[in-house]
Amino acid sequence: MSTAPPRIDPAALLLAPASAVAIGCVPFITVALYHNGFDAASATFWRAAFAFMIVGPAALMFRTPLVAAWRNGGNRTFALALTIGVFQTYCYFRAIEALPTSVVVLFFFVYPLIAMALQRVLFGVTGSALGVVACLMILIGAALTGSNTLGIGEARAIDFFFAVMPPLTYGLYAVLLARFGGAIPALANAAFLQLGSLLGFTVLVVVFGLRIPDSTANWARVAAAGILGSAFHILALAYCLPRLGATGYGVLSSLELVTVVLLGVFVLGEQLSPWQWLGIVCVLTGILVYRPAKR
Repeated sequence: MSTAPPRIDPAALLLAPASAVAIGCVPFITVALYHNGFDAASATFWRAAFAFMIVGPAALMFRTPLVAAWRNGGNRTFALALTIGVFQTYCYFRAIEALPTSVVVLFFFVYPLIAMALQRVLFGVTGSALGVVACLMILIGAALTGSNTLGIGEARAIDFFFAVMPPLTYGLYAVLLARFGGAIPALANAAFLQLGSLLGFTVLVVVFGLRIPDSTANWARVAAAGILGSAFHILALAYCLPRLGATGYGVLSSLELVTVVLLGVFVLGEQLSPWQWLGIVCVLTGILVYRPAKR
């Protein structure tokens, strides 16, 4: 049996962190929408709708073999997006409504460890020791960067349920997508994922109601959330997950956390404590020390 490290696509190594930086902007946009009367169902629906208006036509424009891709696994990725994907995204945005973003992010970045455990249980893929160290450093970094705002206030049990579900379900989502998405073109995979998300969030707004943006600023916010936080993200996800694996993608995606913190400094004028700067260093160190498991 070969013990050579798996070959990693250089484009995936660039695209995954770029997507993480883009999606790191979304919490700020979403909180602004909440302040303007939006709820989680409306915010996620508009995010998915704008993204599909980009990803869907792109798949047609580049003549992606959608029918063949659907038969080769696209139907499974569509089903994953419609079910687990929609559920975890709604829970994440619902948690942001009730809890400080730092608390929600801290819970979320348990998911690389969960993904590593699920890969072992479901498919017998053993993670590397450096992979475990990297995931732990990222989790410690998340705790340190949010150390000044980790209060829970008057949070209810249901709020913690919504905060705990995203890392658990996203870990499973990432592992299964990495397994099933590699046999089809990335653009077709992205189109199926985005279509599944849009249909799922459509069901949510039928149940909970839909808030329509009532100003140019709010239309700009939902468009930005759709482009940065869904269209670009889903394209990166479809391309990178099969090439990096769920754990590798999760480690690189932790740049989202660094982006959120630094935007607070440069956009909102927040002052970071030495512990928070140490948290950023821990996250970046975790990314740098990560190594995938040998074959």
